[in-house]
Amino acid sequence: MRVLVLLLFLFSAVSSFAQWQHYNVASSPDIFDSSFPSAQTGYVCGYGNRFFKTTNGGSVWIDLSFQGTAQNLNAVCFINTLTGFLASTNDTVYKTSNGGAAWYYRVGMGYQVSNFRFLDSLNGYAFGNNRISVTSDGGASWNTTNVFTSGSAFFLNNTTGWTTYYPGGGNSELHKTTDGGASWQTLYSTTDFKILYDVFFLNNNTGWVCGYRHFIARTGDGGLTWQVQNELASAPGLYSIYFINQNTGWAAGDNYNGNSACCYFTTNGGASWNKENSVTQGGRLTKIRFSSQDTGWIVGQYG
Repeated sequence: MRVLVLLLFLFSAVSSFAQWQHYNVASSPDIFDSSFPSAQTGYVCGYGNRFFKTTNGGSVWIDLSFQGTAQNLNAVCFINTLTGFLASTNDTVYKTSNGGAAWYYRVGMGYQVSNFRFLDSLNGYAFGNNRISVTSDGGASWNTTNVFTSGSAFFLNNTTGWTTYYPGGGNSELHKTTDGGASWQTLYSTTDFKILYDVFFLNNNTGWVCGYRHFIARTGDGGLTWQVQNELASAPGLYSIYFINQNTGWAAGDNYNGNSACCYFTTNGGASWNKENSVTQGGRLTKIRFSSQDTGWIVGQYG
C-alpha cells in the first residue's frame, strides 16, 4: 500500500528553524501534484485518477477521486479555494468552480498536460511534452503551440517565462520567452547528465534550477549566466525547487543513500544547501508548494 506524505512547514520570522509535520492520506497511491490556495484548503492528485481535498490544513482528507477509469491525474492548480483545474493522462483538462464537487470545461488538449501556471482567474498556461497552451478566458479555450519543453515551466507574468528541455544525449537546456511563449531563446545548457527538472524565479533576474545528480544552480541576471550551488555525481534527481524570498528555499526529489538526503534547504540564497533532517522518507518527493511565506507542503510517493 502506498500513502501520501504531506509535510507542513512552519517558519518563524525570528528564527531560521524549520519544522515539517507529516500527514498521511490513507491508501493513497503516488501523488504527482498539489495545490493549496489557502493554509486550510488544499488539493492533491496522482496515480489512478486519485484526487483528495482538505479543508482543515491536512488533518482530514476527502476522497473525490475519479472512479471507473485507469487514467492518472498529472497536475492540479486552484486559483482560489473553489476554482481549479485538473490535467488527466486522457489528454483532457477539467475545471471546477465548486471545490471539486463537479467538473466542467472538459477540454481535449491533444497532449498530456504535466504542469499548470495561472497568473489570475483568466490568464494561465499549461505545459506538456513539447507543447504549451495559453488561456485568457479562464480555461474555456486554449491556444496550443509547439515548443521545446519537457513539461516544467515557470511564468512570472503574461510575457516572461522559462522552461526546461531535454534534447537527449545527457544534455539539458533552459529556454526563455519574453513574448508570452510565441518565441523562445536558449539561455543555459548543461552536460554530463545534469538534466534540469524544475525552474523557479522570484523576479525577472533571480532564479534557480534543479535536476539530476542533486544539481542546483542560481542566476542573478534572468538566466544569462548561472552559478552551480550543489551537485553530487552519484545522486539521483531533485524534481522541485521553491523559494519564499531571496534567501530561503527548498529543493526536493529522490533520496540519496550516500547522505540520506531527499530534501535540502538554504537560508542564504543557495550559497550553501543543508539536508532537511525533518523530511525523511524513502520515496520520491515530486512537488513543493507554498500558500504563504509561512505555510507550505511537499508531496510524493509512499508515505
